[in-house]
Amino acid sequence: LSTVAQQSENSEDTEEFIPTNEWKTVKEGQKIPPGLHVRLNLETGLREAKLLDNNEQQSSSNSIIPVSSETTTEEISRHNLEQAFANLDLSKDDVETDKTHEEEIRKRFRSYEELKKDFESINMKIQTDQEILIDLIDQLNKTDNNDNRKTILTDLEYYLHQYDNAILFSDLNGLDLLIDLVNSTNTAAEIRNLANLALGAAFQGNPKVQLKALQRGFIQHLLRLLNTESDDNIILRLLFTLSTLLRSFPPAQKNFLEHGGAELMVKILDQTNQNNKIAVRALTLMDDLIIEKDQALDNKQEAYKK
Repeated sequence: LSTVAQQSENSEDTEEFIPTNEWKTVKEGQKIPPGLHVRLNLETGLREAKLLDNNEQQSSSNSIIPVSSETTTEEISRHNLEQAFANLDLSKDDVETDKTHEEEIRKRFRSYEELKKDFESINMKIQTDQEILIDLIDQLNKTDNNDNRKTILTDLEYYLHQYDNAILFSDLNGLDLLIDLVNSTNTAAEIRNLANLALGAAFQGNPKVQLKALQRGFIQHLLRLLNTESDDNIILRLLFTLSTLLRSFPPAQKNFLEHGGAELMVKILDQTNQNNKIAVRALTLMDDLIIEKDQALDNKQEAYKK
């Protein structure tokens, strides 16, 4: 909002404002020489002044409001705002522009109702782990497609690392689906390896799942496969699965020894180079069992001493 300064009738002996061609803030009580371009900065609430441009007339007009140089900020604000609002021209073109802008906004951003439907759709797809496991088991039962199986088995390995999920999975007879894939020589090697990884995830540190596998004869299944398998990668995965089933679970270790597990490990060592990964895995498995056995004996001896 701009004004043209007029000579004050009651000038005080104060510092005179020195104008330039640029807008300068007028200090409170400062005298403004006549003939300057004066405006109120609505952002700061302060008066500003500068020299008139050559092409500007010093007479008042619709856009220039003559005021006294001593008019206060509050008076300028009120007076100028009132006149500015009175002179506002809400033309039809402006209204049309607003409507056009509104239409553009509507096109760029979806309505609340559309967003609400999307969120409702998302909420419907949110599943509990139990629902996901049931769905994965159902998919694994129905599909013969190896790409689908890869995705399902990878998802299962992730979920079965969680203790409660693994127990639920075993209660839903999911272990049987996995051991069937491992057992089948007609199944692609990659699928058999992924099934072994999922089984290992379920067995790891989970005695309830280990017990379920023991009761279903998984030790015998794994020993038989190790005795007949020729694919080194699958043998490595089988040893991994077997070790997770035996670790920290004495009933499974006893069953392993009763069904010739130790003898089979010796056989595997005889058939492989000592630097072979399979030999290392077999030695590690036996070493872990021996260490656990020794620790169990030590614990018993300590208990007797007490």
